[in-house]
Amino acid sequence: MKIILVLFIQILIFSQNSQAIHDSLFINSGEISYQTLGLNPFPALAFNKTSTFNKSNDFLEYKNKETFNLTIVNKDSIVHTVHIGDGIFSTGPIFPDSSSTITIVFNLNGIYKISDSTVEGQILGLNSFIKIWEQTNNKFIWNLNEIESNLNRKLRQGISFNPDSFNPDYFTINGNTHPEISLDSTAKIRGHVGDSIFIFVINSGIMYHSIHFHGYHVKIIASNSNVLDAGREKDSIPIRPGAYQVYLLIPNQSGEYPVHDHNLIATTGGGNYPNGMMVMINILP
Repeated sequence: MKIILVLFIQILIFSQNSQAIHDSLFINSGEISYQTLGLNPFPALAFNKTSTFNKSNDFLEYKNKETFNLTIVNKDSIVHTVHIGDGIFSTGPIFPDSSSTITIVFNLNGIYKISDSTVEGQILGLNSFIKIWEQTNNKFIWNLNEIESNLNRKLRQGISFNPDSFNPDYFTINGNTHPEISLDSTAKIRGHVGDSIFIFVINSGIMYHSIHFHGYHVKIIASNSNVLDAGREKDSIPIRPGAYQVYLLIPNQSGEYPVHDHNLIATTGGGNYPNGMMVMINILP
């Protein structure tokens, strides 16, 4: 009887573990070069789902109250500590070629940051997020950020960051600038008149941005930027650093229209216009 009972418990434990959700993110180092601008490469970091560097941070999606195990693997040459949900969860120090696994569950819908514990790590690009939301069709993701290419070079040399001298020259959505963004299927909005289109936006940078829609108004259905935002219908929406918002777009007309940052410096790249935070909406009848 004891042997049978122990075997039953082992099978039960194995069954529960086999159903657990497991995901990994790698802290990768690499170089960024925006070919359309002829820029010399500069160093950067990113969270990717594989050990291959990609300047577009990968993000994760789960359901409300869903428990998952997240492993962070440090492929960089220095120690990193990762904070999730503004420090609700933390990995503790992760040494090079080491990893840390934490069990996570969120009880509220929202967008929860995944970031390095240091401003320097965030400036270098370690900014992703976990989206906790019910399953939706026609969903698009905008992860906003800005880069000072020379500062990235200095930070990798160990020079400390002075926020008073921050002077970004590149502005990105999902790690891309215009017109490269048009190739990003998670960013460029496509749909039909009357569709319910959800846009999930997080400001991973340290600047304020203001998202301006041409052709349409959107309804703000969630925001941690301003409690008064929810329910408003607008075509220009400010979003503070570290904040997220969720928009509902129901197109009333067909056509192709731009969306861009109303902070117009963010529509440039390396001093060139148009560039930066600009993405298109393509709506069919």
